[in-house]
Amino acid sequence: MAIIQAFNNAKVEGSWFLNILAVKSPYQQQGIGTSLLWRTKQKAWESGYSTLSLVTQSDNLTAIRLYQKNGFREVQNLVIPPHPQISDRLSYILMSCDLTI
Repeated sequence: MAIIQAFNNAKVEGSWFLNILAVKSPYQQQGIGTSLLWRTKQKAWESGYSTLSLVTQSDNLTAIRLYQKNGFREVQNLVIPPHPQISDRLSYILMSCDLTI
């Protein structure tokens, strides 16, 4: 439960939260991720939001570079407590960007 709580507590108040963004490996580096982010920003803006937020693994440097290139900044490092049923000791970053469409 503490793991779920850590993610639930990590939020940017009043933001549109992007839960998942994924592009299969053979299709990466073709602008698809940027296009998906642009469409998500548009949808959030049209829905009345001025901020978009997301969580990514801190070791996913490709994703972090994509997000930074698209205006995201780091808000918070997430501390995920150890759990006996989860072998990975990953850390996560909450990121957000202001929507200027």
